[in-house]
Amino acid sequence: MDGIALAYSALPVELIELHQLSKLIHDRGGELELWFLKNVPHPILPVYHDGQYRIVAWGSHTGQLPRSGVTWKETVESGRWSTSEAVQVEIPATL
Repeated sequence: MDGIALAYSALPVELIELHQLSKLIHDRGGELELWFLKNVPHPILPVYHDGQYRIVAWGSHTGQLPRSGVTWKETVESGRWSTSEAVQVEIPATL
């Protein structure tokens, strides 16, 4: 899997319904998970920011940085993200 899995119970039901995330549900050994995959046409990612969960586009969509969906600590520390509107968030994941 090229992405993250999050326990279905970890996100509020309202958020799952609002973003129609039921298509991401998978059963892994009796546990329901939401699979957020990077290599799909419109990748999304759950994040926790400013005290609430949000579903956001995964990767850079501004053209300022590559749309790889990942970054490295050295890239952040070098200031390469400083001209973007990037903010630090928590990405909850079970797997």
